[in-house]
Amino acid sequence: MKRSLDISIEGDFIHSFLYSGTLFLVGADSVVRTYNWETLISETVGKQLRDSGNVFEVIKFLVDSRYFYDTMRDVVQTLQLVIDAKDLQRSFVGELKLAGWPADIYVYANRFYTADERGVVQTQFSYENKLLDDSRQITLTEDRAYSISPNDFNRVAIAAGPNGIFTAAPPTSGRMRSDDLNQILEIESYDCEWMNQVLVANTASGPHAATFHQIPRVPDEPSYEFWQIYKALRHSGPKVSAKLGRNGNDIVYAWLGVTKLFQVTGDGCLEISQLAASGSEAPSIESLGSNSVHRVVAGGFLDKLFSVRSASFGSVAEAGESLFVLSESGMERVAIKPVSWRVFPRAKNYVNHLHVISDDMLKIYAYLPPENSGKADLFGADAGNSDVQD
Repeated sequence: MKRSLDISIEGDFIHSFLYSGTLFLVGADSVVRTYNWETLISETVGKQLRDSGNVFEVIKFLVDSRYFYDTMRDVVQTLQLVIDAKDLQRSFVGELKLAGWPADIYVYANRFYTADERGVVQTQFSYENKLLDDSRQITLTEDRAYSISPNDFNRVAIAAGPNGIFTAAPPTSGRMRSDDLNQILEIESYDCEWMNQVLVANTASGPHAATFHQIPRVPDEPSYEFWQIYKALRHSGPKVSAKLGRNGNDIVYAWLGVTKLFQVTGDGCLEISQLAASGSEAPSIESLGSNSVHRVVAGGFLDKLFSVRSASFGSVAEAGESLFVLSESGMERVAIKPVSWRVFPRAKNYVNHLHVISDDMLKIYAYLPPENSGKADLFGADAGNSDVQD
């Protein structure tokens, strides 16, 4: 039985992102184009399900995953939505020429980020008109970057390959200052993830974690003293940073699931732990993973891991030449040699999406919630305990 409603969008793409009702597509021509997601879905579903009684339910679910109707379970078994270039163009909004092919992109808190051989650039995004404003750009670093992970309070983690891991806290306008960029790890790394108070980086010497102090929310009438503390915390480095692993058990790969920590151990097991709730004190490295809720024998594909991320439906792992979805339902191979892929663990509306780009199309898997279960998947991101946003 199919677990997802699938959409194929034809075209030559290298990256995709879905944020606040806007679909971002980076083409092979180094142009990022924005599309009105609701318009695209409404027209596609309306045309391809014209004679079905489930048009409203399918549109609602694809626009906001929190709206699901059990009557759709039968529909998705045979439904395959296809969007060609003409259909896509009808929902086109705007475009922005990039300097080259980005290694990574991200959209968070109305800011669009690109990482490439020229560094990291932050561009302001307007969710009202779904346009990128190239007059409001800030270059965060001019060194080559491979992976980016934005966090709250206009901060972003940067994996810079042989130059290590950096965190940036750019100003709202103007150029970066010397204290806006901090190197927190000097170890080679191409993979980082920063959520809440915890940053995980997979490095040449194994996974490392850094924990940060909680930054207070801005009150209605902030005082001068508040702004001084806020600024100091926003620019501060991590409280602690250390290699993951305890009791002599090596960790070979790690990733976050919002409030979960996943660790692949040297003996071929996957440990899943619940992180402590955010508070005024940063969690210690020793406490990370100490609250283990599950330990499973993984083996197989975990020997050749390249990248893993979690969403509501489970964890997505790129291993060798294949892309797998690992969930309580089992392990499913969804693609071979993907150009790129993405999940949205911090999204309200798209936390159930998996985007996979192949040579000639973007395929979107919108996973259905499990039957007769109100619980999150064990291998999935625990988005219910985070300040999620779209």
